[in-house]
Amino acid sequence: VMLPSRPLTGPIKITLAIRNDGGEPIALSNPSVSVSNVAVKLSEVQAGQRYNLVLDFPAGFELKPGERGSLVVNTSDPQNPRITVPILQPPAAPKPKASPSVQR
Repeated sequence: VMLPSRPLTGPIKITLAIRNDGGEPIALSNPSVSVSNVAVKLSEVQAGQRYNLVLDFPAGFELKPGERGSLVVNTSDPQNPRITVPILQPPAAPKPKASPSVQR
């Protein structure tokens, strides 16, 4: 998940779709986010095959410089018991420096 530059000027909702193309259905459970003030909601779109994870980031949200967040959701697949998605946010663009005015 790549967020806009920090801090967020307004709330942002991001939906991640997870699709199981394997032969066996899987269940997803216990979604969590490693950063505070971010809500996550899991919904099953097609039983055992398609899921949506919705992340709600509030206005003003920002990762500290060098901080990396993550979204983690458990699966019923013993070979892949956990899905981890990184959350990244670039720093705010530097403000342009005022150039001295030249009088002629």
